[in-house]
Amino acid sequence: MYFIITGMKNQGKFRELIVSLLPPAARLRLVAALCDLRKLRRPFELPGMIVSAKSLLVIASEDPLRALHQIDTIMAVTGLLKKAAVTLVCESQVAGYFRILPGISRVFEYAGAERRLFSPVFSRLGRQVAELEPDVCMLLEESPDLSLLRLVAQSRAPLRAGYRDGAVFPFVNFAVRLSAAPRYLSDTYAELARAIGAPAPRPPRWTASRQALDDVAQLLRDYSILPGTRIAGIDCGFLYREFGPGWTGALVGALGAAVRCTYYCVAAQDIDEAFMDWCRGCGLVVMPRLNTSRLAALLAGSQFLVTGNTVLFQLGRLLGTPAAGVFSGREIGVFCKPDRLACGIAYGQRPDESTVAQVVAAARELAGKKVA
Repeated sequence: MYFIITGMKNQGKFRELIVSLLPPAARLRLVAALCDLRKLRRPFELPGMIVSAKSLLVIASEDPLRALHQIDTIMAVTGLLKKAAVTLVCESQVAGYFRILPGISRVFEYAGAERRLFSPVFSRLGRQVAELEPDVCMLLEESPDLSLLRLVAQSRAPLRAGYRDGAVFPFVNFAVRLSAAPRYLSDTYAELARAIGAPAPRPPRWTASRQALDDVAQLLRDYSILPGTRIAGIDCGFLYREFGPGWTGALVGALGAAVRCTYYCVAAQDIDEAFMDWCRGCGLVVMPRLNTSRLAALLAGSQFLVTGNTVLFQLGRLLGTPAAGVFSGREIGVFCKPDRLACGIAYGQRPDESTVAQVVAAARELAGKKVA
């Protein structure tokens, strides 16, 4: 089978079909043979290799929310590898989150549809990561497929770290088991950083670029929102979709009556005209879809955010913008770590009037607590 696969040049999809017909264990053995993993069994030493590393490769999760929770881990490791050039590989949807992180040398991005074992994009990525010759490769995807495992092998990094449940030796040669107990996701991911000797990271803080701030200031003027106006964001796209127009409308009305602000929501990809009409009927300003830097600037200039278990809640944390989030009982301990700028409100089967009251109380308290 090895000779059949290697003899098929420029026939990626056909090779993928043949590989897909093999049992899982046989697929791994085949990809291991293609990568010649015997050459990867070089010894490494901790912490010596980490401290002296000159190049770090990080492969992040494709899930936007989980990728944001991995930022603590990435910043902790880059803080330890002070002399290392840091390269990130990630899906296009999350690339913008990493491009504005300090200390990141470059970002290689790919479209999710191209994440295939023999796709042209991943073949090119493999060549790019091989040229980097990283000393350390960190695989942060919990359940990597063969395309990502092959990318790790192509890095030829002496230390290839990942999470035990998704890591496969010898693709990954240093694996950390994630805690089975429910705990805050950023802390769970950070177990890998701690295992290789990185100190506990400070809570990361993003800053919006001057250009993005100027662009958003102009956008607000276009919507007749004058400089100095207090604005606050409500993630109505999520709340409307998850909990319906009735409950979401009651929340918007209660917030408007309790905390004086100009409220906006950010348009999602699947927004429709009926939803936009509903937002306008509630007195909300519907912002257009924004790239990551402009979204960061908009959130940074907001008094507070009201959302749920979404990217916006985590972005608020990174930007120092207070946020109140509505979470199910199962979600709240994993995706929300309460502090002076973040408040999680748990609900049972469905949020109700008492949930609205708790969100409004949290918004009153959070308003004005922004980090300068």
